[in-house]
Amino acid sequence: MNKHTRGSALAVVLALSLALLATGCAGSSPSGEGSSQSGEGGAESIATGTTSAPTLEQARKAGAISGAIEKEPGRVTEILAENGLSAESLESLILDIAKDPALAEAYEEARAAAAK
Repeated sequence: MNKHTRGSALAVVLALSLALLATGCAGSSPSGEGSSQSGEGGAESIATGTTSAPTLEQARKAGAISGAIEKEPGRVTEILAENGLSAESLESLILDIAKDPALAEAYEEARAAAAK
């Protein structure tokens, strides 16, 4: 079951990446500077930094964000912006979550609930 949960989290990462590529990340600033700076700062609010492991609360929040993206793929850029994230910061957080079976399970539960 742990391998399945991790595999599901990684599948969501891939789906998110494909959705972002399909939308072309519309809405990002022409220079690319503004959106990545705001996204990186926002990632701190969910990921509390790059050196610490994600918490259960952060896994649930990331799952809810991923579920919202899954439910409304046309709003990827908007959903990420509402949460102060970039696609890269969310992807990095999900990969960190997938390393811990308990966090991956919490992520999957939140993602499934939000995607309904």
